[in-house]
Amino acid sequence: MSSKVHVAMTDLQSLVPTASGEQRLWIWFAEARRRRVVFWLIVVLLGFVQTWSHRQLVDHDGVAYIDVAEKYARGPWTSAINGFYSPLYSWLMAIGLYLLQVPRDWQATLLHLVNFAGYLGAYATFEFFLGEVIREQRATMQPEAQTTALSESAWHTLGLGLFLYSTMVMANLSGHSGQGDPGSTPDIFVVLFVFLAAGLLKRMQSGQAQLGTYSLFGLALAFAYFAKTFMFPVSFIFMAVAGFISIRKHKRIVPFLAALALFALVAGPWVAAVSHKQGNFTFGEAGRLTYRWLVGPRANPVGGGGTSLSHPGNIKNAPRIAT
Repeated sequence: MSSKVHVAMTDLQSLVPTASGEQRLWIWFAEARRRRVVFWLIVVLLGFVQTWSHRQLVDHDGVAYIDVAEKYARGPWTSAINGFYSPLYSWLMAIGLYLLQVPRDWQATLLHLVNFAGYLGAYATFEFFLGEVIREQRATMQPEAQTTALSESAWHTLGLGLFLYSTMVMANLSGHSGQGDPGSTPDIFVVLFVFLAAGLLKRMQSGQAQLGTYSLFGLALAFAYFAKTFMFPVSFIFMAVAGFISIRKHKRIVPFLAALALFALVAGPWVAAVSHKQGNFTFGEAGRLTYRWLVGPRANPVGGGGTSLSHPGNIKNAPRIAT
């Protein structure tokens, strides 16, 4: 296969001197390494511009996550543990607060930079997922269908557009549910770990997954739960699909059990900590809080609206949300 790729690239390079300007561009773009560099530059540039333009805005959720992060970084950890706000977002901000001693005027900027890092990680896992999809398509495609199928460059170009739309509009990189408010939620990290888990599922389906793949799958689902509480029950749907693929199709019981055990070992301590803090068994109370905000008889309009606060003045003087 590598010799065929080398021959194809040699043929493309030989055509460059005689091709027109537009043809040269497409030949240059057809090389995967160059195309990947261009796409990464687009992702980084657009993401950073949007992140930096919203660096002084944070909504009510962001204030709460910053509160929790400050407790992890500067106060007793036990007071930071709560069932309403998922821990991963605050853990990541707490690292910055602790190491860099970020003043309050810059806390919203730190929040958006954490989102930006998650956005870059999400594109990396999306690349992995898309690569697995393309690989499976090539492996199962009939020879006569190869002439009409999407090329690899077309797949990646289409994927880039879908990724940018879904992350910059739908995943709160800098927009609250696409409504124009500042992104102050860990949704982008859910995107990151869901793409990773989906790519690992595709690898399991191909029959090429080893123990490391299954271990990473369990870790990805555990950290997805740390990012958003609802991913705890959703993780069992992922596990059910992985079990069906692994046990029924490929008879790989031990690696699947390893993924399940690793998920339980990583996620279990947080479930125990939250349950102890709440006084009853629970994997998180975010659903109950959201219901009270949006549906209950005493629904809080602020909870549904996503009030924006601007740095440095508003966040410095804003009422802090108790957790």
